[in-house]
Amino acid sequence: MLALTAAALALHSSTHEPSAHADAVVPTNTCPAGFVRVPSGTFMMGSLDTEGDADEHPRHSLTLPGFCIQRLEVTTLEYEACINAGMCTASGTDAMCNSQQVGLRANHPINCVDWNQAMTYCNYIGARLPSEMEWEYAARGSDGRKYPWGNTAPTPRRLNACGDECVAYAKREHPTDSKVAMYAGSDGFEETAPGGSYPLGASPFGALDMAGNVYEWTSSPYCMYPQHTCQSQYRMYRGGGWYTEKSAAAATRNGNVITERSVVVGIRCVK
Repeated sequence: MLALTAAALALHSSTHEPSAHADAVVPTNTCPAGFVRVPSGTFMMGSLDTEGDADEHPRHSLTLPGFCIQRLEVTTLEYEACINAGMCTASGTDAMCNSQQVGLRANHPINCVDWNQAMTYCNYIGARLPSEMEWEYAARGSDGRKYPWGNTAPTPRRLNACGDECVAYAKREHPTDSKVAMYAGSDGFEETAPGGSYPLGASPFGALDMAGNVYEWTSSPYCMYPQHTCQSQYRMYRGGGWYTEKSAAAATRNGNVITERSVVVGIRCVK
């Protein structure tokens, strides 16, 4: 259900020299409704030498053109509209998949969607999945911050991850999972939360839930830094989820095969 380890991913990845970033550039400083503007800029991608996992190094400088990113993660209701339009296919059927409770979780993020379903949804709204580079820049900006909100440690008022409620949930529902809370206190939701429930966790550009709630698929294959173009059967998702206990840092990397449909992985699109 959760991400494979960096070592396991690396076994299935062969790297090549990166090519120029070829994604379309938004020509104006405006964004459509539901999107926020990420201006062109330079940032340091990856973790400091003393932090993070091995695949978050070396830290390296990247310059990206401007783009627009969705302020919130794609909701269950929004994805349902794509299904009703005949463009998207149904997400997973696990009881923990939000599509099984559309009425109760209309404003929660869609989960249990694989990489192709995420790509299809973004195409449906005239957008695309962000690259891993775009995602990290949108999450942390250019000032070197560790988390979307800054450098202070995660708290239950900033994100929906594994707090005390998660430890209790795991003990009750998944007794074999040994969970340790990321922070003291409850964030209020045992599973996903309605989008935008944690305004104190906003990114420098105003995007919400870029840490916690659900991970978000990107278009990027799993490559070892500083490469960003390689041959790999894995695609990256970013941002942490409601069951995440270890790291909510913007540089943290996770991914899996494109057919994975996890209760902790969803969608955010860019234009």
